[in-house]
Amino acid sequence: AWYVQSKGGIAKRTIEVVPFDDRDDPAEAERLVAAALASKVQGIFAASTGRTVDGVAARARKAKTPVLFVGGAGPAPRLGWQDPVVHLGGWPVDQALAIANFLVAPAHARFPALVVEDTPRGRDLEAAIVRNVGFRRTVVGVARVAPHAGPTSDDLARLRAAKADRLVLVGEPDLVDATVAALEAAAWTVPLLTADGMVSAASTAIRDGRAPAGSLFLVGAPLLTFTGAPTPLYQAIDDATNGNVGTIYPRTIAGHTAGTLLFEGATPTGPKPPKDLEIVAGIRDRRYGEGE
Repeated sequence: AWYVQSKGGIAKRTIEVVPFDDRDDPAEAERLVAAALASKVQGIFAASTGRTVDGVAARARKAKTPVLFVGGAGPAPRLGWQDPVVHLGGWPVDQALAIANFLVAPAHARFPALVVEDTPRGRDLEAAIVRNVGFRRTVVGVARVAPHAGPTSDDLARLRAAKADRLVLVGEPDLVDATVAALEAAAWTVPLLTADGMVSAASTAIRDGRAPAGSLFLVGAPLLTFTGAPTPLYQAIDDATNGNVGTIYPRTIAGHTAGTLLFEGATPTGPKPPKDLEIVAGIRDRRYGEGE
């Protein structure tokens, strides 16, 4: 909204943003999506988690309303330009390869262990990491935890006994806080490596610098350069908000990109406003390229 208002809106019309908080509850997420659709929104930005993403995507696909997912969890992909769902993060294999590269350098970890939020997205990424961890590296253990929970003392004792030299976290930002608290209680100092999407103001351990020394935080790169001269998205967001946004976290970049995609897709290029599927086609061309 900041970006579009700074450009004069869409066809000189201002933008209204209606926020919803699903509290990471799948039933509440579906109810709120239904309410948003009933209010005739032109698009939805969803920072969904592994718990809520599939229900939100199913609702969006049924209604054929553009939904841009900006969180760390994406829905199962479908082929075809008419799919109204667009995910702005990396797929499990993309993240797994990035994690494998980080484990080689700069982490220099040979015996990583995984702490995984037990959701479909978490299990997909777990399997992708195990498949792609690379030569001379072994995943020595996996601790699956319930959403909004952390590893138990028994989980950490098992991973410690396996001589894990780094914990790879897969889940939402609150998993970082829960794991840091569990490590402090167990008096075990082991560095972390977080998956993309976990660096957020929602994690006080990251924000306050309480993560163990040597921890690394995998973040997605800026997603697109739009019209005009190339500009880093951090700078574009800072300019659009007059420097009022504070720390720019990865999800802020994803949200900025999603807003730009939706608003440019909805900007009329002819005598009539674009229809939903025309907006979707415009979004996907900008996100993936015209060759998709």
